[in-house]
Order: sequence, then structure tokens, then C-alpha cells
Amino acid sequence: MKKRDYTYKDYLSFPENERWEIVNGIPYCMAAPSVRHQRIVKAISSQLEGYFKEGACESFPAPFDVVFDESLKYKGDEKNVVQPDIIIVCDAKKIENGQRCEGTPDLIFEITSSNKEMDFIFKSELYGKNWVLEYYVIDCYGIEGNEILFEQILKNPLQPVKSLKQDPIITNFKNPYFKDLKIDLSALF
Repeated sequence: MKKRDYTYKDYLSFPENERWEIVNGIPYCMAAPSVRHQRIVKAISSQLEGYFKEGACESFPAPFDVVFDESLKYKGDEKNVVQPDIIIVCDAKKIENGQRCEGTPDLIFEITSSNKEMDFIFKSELYGKNWVLEYYVIDCYGIEGNEILFEQILKNPLQPVKSLKQDPIITNFKNPYFKDLKIDLSALF
């Protein structure tokens, strides 16, 4: 017997005091993030907030839903609903519903937690399939100070880029809206 696929409608019925994601119709309950994870999210988010103060793009930290639907109709039957740690959206139509991002964000940051498989495999494949231009993963699960930045451009595989302890500044973004963006994490490393 085949297990049923979960959808965005199901997701909306999950308990509000729990964080869930649905990837390819499979629900995943998310554990609370670590202090280190939250410090990295806060450092990146505050810099993005300042950078995008005025302009076409906007950044959103989790919890904020991103719903992917190949038909682009968004009727509630979507089988992919995620809450990336940080997204950047440059197309206001994707957030005009006021509740979520419907479609592909321009950039996604994930900071790993105990379930690294989610960020490195499931989400990497989902984001590549949905044409996310830039996907960055900061692997902070393990020895503090040994965080590694990984990068995925479009459908290319997720690749290690550098040690953030040795070089804590993230640059060279591909999107013309923020190609000169610099994220400095030196205070954390």
C-alpha cells in the first residue's frame, strides 16, 4: 500500500506550535535550532535588512513558508512547502498574498541543524528542480569554528566553497540586484 502524499492543505492543519516542512509529499517535523544556528541567522538577517532597506528585494528569516508548485496555480495541493532559514525575494508578486512565498526565491540560506540530510540532499534537489539561482548552506553542526560554506548555483551540485573561520565574508553573489552584497560574519568566527 502506497503512503499518501501530504500537501499544503495538510500542512496548514498541523499544530501551530510545531515547525514542519513537506518535501515531495513527505512531512518532516523540524527540531528547535541551536544557539549557534540562531546567531548565524541573526547575523546574516541583520546585514540583509540593512542592505535591502530600499530596493526591489526583501529578505525573510524563518519561519516563513515557501511553496513550490510546478503548475504555478497554488491551489493548496502543492507537495513542497519549506521554511528556509533565510530567503531573498525580488519579485513582489511572489509574496503579494501576504502569507508565504509562492514560487522560487532569488536566494536561499540554510544553516544546518541536526538533520543535515535535509539541507544537503532533499532541499538541494528541491531547490535545483525549482531553479533557485543561489543556495548557500552554512554547516555549523559539529565543532564550533569549523563552519564551512557550501554553494549551489542553479542545478549544479552543492559544493564546499570555503572555511568561514579562514574567510568569514560571503561575496560574489550572482543576482544583479545584489551582486555587490557582502555578508561579514567575522564577529562570529
